[in-house]
Amino acid sequence: MAAATSCGFAQELYGIPRERVIGSTVAYRYAEEAGGAILQQPELGVIDDGPGKPIQIWNVIGRRPLVAAGNSNGDLLMLAFAGGQQPALRLLVVHDDANREFAYTAGAEQVLRTAQTFGWTAISMKSAWRTIFPAS
Repeated sequence: MAAATSCGFAQELYGIPRERVIGSTVAYRYAEEAGGAILQQPELGVIDDGPGKPIQIWNVIGRRPLVAAGNSNGDLLMLAFAGGQQPALRLLVVHDDANREFAYTAGAEQVLRTAQTFGWTAISMKSAWRTIFPAS
């Protein structure tokens, strides 16, 4: 089931098999008139952002993750969902290096405040990365 709901481009782009990726999904429908075929629809089934992230994680793996990483306010609920009552590693990548990548802390204000409040691990690209997008 996970393979049918995962990002189809991850293997080609990143070498990660579809069944190991949790992300937005396209919608499907069962078409009895087409001999019981499963047909892809022209819309998304689940949008993997905000509250959709923990829902999609639960849909695919059926449990809370013990490690979660994000970089924007859209990842806040996923990071909060990680672990539940168990300890969890919550990583926040802070895109604050306008010289080597592009800075976009706008859109991450809420998750940055929450990370500070709860002691989540925040990693500054500006001060923690020696290399960003190395030349080939």
